Amino acid sequence: MDDITPEKILSHIRIGSNSVAEHFDRIYGHTVDVFGVEIAHGLSALRDNLFNNLHNIDLLSEADYQSASAFWSSINTLIAAMDLMRRGYWKEPGALHRNALEMASAAYDLHANPSKLESFLKGTFDSKKSITVAKKVRPEIGVMYGIFSDVFAHTNVANSQPQRTSGMDGIKFWIGGGFKESDIKTHMTVIPSMGLTILIVNMLAEISFQGLMPSRLWEKDGEFLRLKIPSEMQEELKKYTPLLEEIFNEKIDSLK
Repeated sequence: MDDITPEKILSHIRIGSNSVAEHFDRIYGHTVDVFGVEIAHGLSALRDNLFNNLHNIDLLSEADYQSASAFWSSINTLIAAMDLMRRGYWKEPGALHRNALEMASAAYDLHANPSKLESFLKGTFDSKKSITVAKKVRPEIGVMYGIFSDVFAHTNVANSQPQRTSGMDGIKFWIGGGFKESDIKTHMTVIPSMGLTILIVNMLAEISFQGLMPSRLWEKDGEFLRLKIPSEMQEELKKYTPLLEEIFNEKIDSLK
């Protein structure tokens, strides 16, 4: 193995990482575009209907203001995760998905239970418990959080192994991120997880501020709330149907 020098590491960060992202985009660029549209919807809805709307912002309680701010930060976290994914970091985005989901669940919890504001401001608020609150909206939130925790956030034999650039003969590990088109199983896990997390975060924000934000991603279905996936996002996620059906425990075609 060649010497590992500071120059080699910095060269990857400054130059090689961009090449990895370009390679990723040649294969999955349309998926990135579709996810970007949904992220833009989420941030625009918060900005236009809450933060830049003086009438609506005046209607918010302190708990709801903190909630809206947390939703914004949650979506920003997903932007960071998508950038890492494009640059060939396949384990790190899952940990950020978990963080974004927990933050969005905490944001929803603050809206639904404004009495928790005091502990939130004091720094004693336990955001992990917010998953229990949020999964009452959609049960898969708990499933997703558990998967992200077990597979990506907690150290285990799978995620502690360095990514390889070659087989067992003459092992070479990636320094930084890398992309191999043949790693389909990895791609089919991380990419749809990101799309689903984006949808869930945006949906929780819409539910929290219904009446102030348009209800684009959800509708009532009896006692439950049904996730409405926009048509372009739905078509994109159908490429990853087996994983999504496992998470939702229902047919992806029914999620309209």
